[in-house]
Amino acid sequence: MNVRHRLAHLLVVLAVVGTGLAVPLDGALAQGTGVEFAIDKAITWDVNYDKREITVTVGMAFYNPNCDPGIFCEPSIADVTAVVDAIQLYWNGFNYACFKFKVVVIAQTVGSQSEVGPDEVDVALDSTPMSGIHSFVKAEGDASQYLSDDPGARVIPQHDPVGPTTWSANRRFPSIWAHEFGHVLGLHDNYDPKDNKKLLPGAAEDLMYASRFGSVSQEMVNRVVRRSGRVDDNRMHCDNTFEATLTVTQKDHIGMSQNVIITPPNPHCSGGISTSSGEQTFSVKSTPVRIDAVELKDPPDGWGDQTVVFVPHGEQFSQYSAPDGTVELAPILFTVRSSVKVNRQEHRPGLPPLPGDPYVLKLACADGGTGGHAPVSDCGAKRYDLEFDIRVPEPNRLFPYAPVPPDELYTDCISMDDAPGFFISYGNPVHFDGGAFPTFEVLDPGIKKIVVLGTATLDYRSKGGITTDQMSWTLTLCRVVNDKPAC
Repeated sequence: MNVRHRLAHLLVVLAVVGTGLAVPLDGALAQGTGVEFAIDKAITWDVNYDKREITVTVGMAFYNPNCDPGIFCEPSIADVTAVVDAIQLYWNGFNYACFKFKVVVIAQTVGSQSEVGPDEVDVALDSTPMSGIHSFVKAEGDASQYLSDDPGARVIPQHDPVGPTTWSANRRFPSIWAHEFGHVLGLHDNYDPKDNKKLLPGAAEDLMYASRFGSVSQEMVNRVVRRSGRVDDNRMHCDNTFEATLTVTQKDHIGMSQNVIITPPNPHCSGGISTSSGEQTFSVKSTPVRIDAVELKDPPDGWGDQTVVFVPHGEQFSQYSAPDGTVELAPILFTVRSSVKVNRQEHRPGLPPLPGDPYVLKLACADGGTGGHAPVSDCGAKRYDLEFDIRVPEPNRLFPYAPVPPDELYTDCISMDDAPGFFISYGNPVHFDGGAFPTFEVLDPGIKKIVVLGTATLDYRSKGGITTDQMSWTLTLCRVVNDKPAC
């Protein structure tokens, strides 16, 4: 008797909006041929270039592998629902560029593997109350191509009566089901086949590596889409133009202490401990500049999983390498013209914090003695214009640099750099925080305003000197729609 027609079966539809029940499809030939073959019709792709949506529909059929011959039994509806809910939780909510990526799973229960249609992935859902059930997908693919986005590298699920796809129904680690579903969509494992605790070179520590504790990454979604070969990037039109503005505030302090020893002693020259300090405040506000967000199709070595960069509006990204042919460590994405206000003051004796261990300076009387002097007129408030470079100092991180300070901004006002802000360089001993590259927000056309925050701090102490600097910056991106800022 045909079990499909005799009983009602579970049909679970997985989409962004939720889970529902429907009537199963009939008419598909069963897989009960007794031979192994590729399941290449279980996954269908619908790309709507007008609505900016990519929908992946996967047909799946679950059966209980522990039924006695001749006895009809199906897996628990609760178990199948738990599997589907886990797939929904992990795989939905992503974009591919500016297109919404949506997964729909059409899942039903059947009495045995032989009743599964050729347009369904057959899964033996083992609910045996024991530990140690190994979940896996029977699939074919070249394991050495785990980093490739080429459609030829796609993993293809197989129907195999001898070694069928088997998943444990144990709900302790639902992420394992989402990991196995990654194989159904065409992904490899990111761990060494001989040691599942060893990450493969260049692979990410995402769900295809850590099946129990990992998460679906944007890199996984991008690879699934590209391996499918069903999405034409040239037909994708995204409103990824922004108006960018930069604001910066900074506060700097230098404290110095020295102990002048006159040698040989001379009553006409005075020595001893003296202190001085310099205080500086610094603020920046840029004029808006239009930029485009473009996708990196083939990131160079050293760029990690960064998939998006910014470029001046209408231009192409060409900062892949430095003039000597090597990968540029901090390429310039774009520049912003800024108005800078700075106020610098000098104090003798110095204002705290001051070093407790002064620098010892031995002088002869002919070299002069020591003594304080009032701040010179060169100190005070100043204003000037400057271009800031927005760079990528490391993958997926932004930072604003000011490469060309004005000449002789201060000529006699404490021993600081000629212009404010240029103590900062991306490296030790400066501590950087924030500045995360807004990949997901940039590619979601529904998000009109993006704010990137970052800080840089320095606390450097040496014999006779203290330098403390605090810098905070904000890069605001306003999406341009119909040639107007939409914020």
